[in-house]
Amino acid sequence: MVNFSNAKVLDLAVHIVGNKSKDEEIILTETSFAIVDDVTEQYIKEYFFHRVACHAEHKKVTSKIQKNLL
Repeated sequence: MVNFSNAKVLDLAVHIVGNKSKDEEIILTETSFAIVDDVTEQYIKEYFFHRVACHAEHKKVTSKIQKNLL
């Protein structure tokens, strides 16, 4: 599993991906936002990196279960 505990978030770019079936657009920001305080950085890390780590762990466990069932 990837460990993001020592990762540093310096900039953040926000993109909006619309719903293709509703003919919504993809909007990309032209510039990024600097992360200037530790509290904001910690929230971003917890929201994004924790979700990625949990998803990766879920996939690994699911894969093991599937192998044991075969």
